Amino acid sequence: MQYMLQKCGIECAEAAGRTKKGGGHAWNIIKIDGDYYYLDSTWDDGSDTVQTVKDTNIGFSFFCITTEELLRTRNLEWCPVDMPELTATRANYYTHNGFVIDSYDLAKIKEIAKVSAESDRTHFTFKCTSQAL
Repeated sequence: MQYMLQKCGIECAEAAGRTKKGGGHAWNIIKIDGDYYYLDSTWDDGSDTVQTVKDTNIGFSFFCITTEELLRTRNLEWCPVDMPELTATRANYYTHNGFVIDSYDLAKIKEIAKVSAESDRTHFTFKCTSQAL
């Protein structure tokens, strides 16, 4: 991912550490329009190379996320260098596409579903602004 992003002119660096389950893992820090984000393309790939039937639904839960979101699955104290506190959300997939809800709003959920259906997607996702929601 780092190689491809840099070839496209996007500032990008690799970050490495461990997941909360203890396994080693790597992800990226990228710069988009002056803001920095974490990006983990591996965890957004829903396919499994061992499956005979491939899952073509790629997720975006780990594209342009904040430190708060990254901490749900990573232990940053295991990183070999200090990871920066990243708070920007503008380029996050869900924020950028209007797929974020901050209250229970059935009309908003239906609109997100409609946009997904019109794009021939087999499912849809959205992001809630709080765990309670």
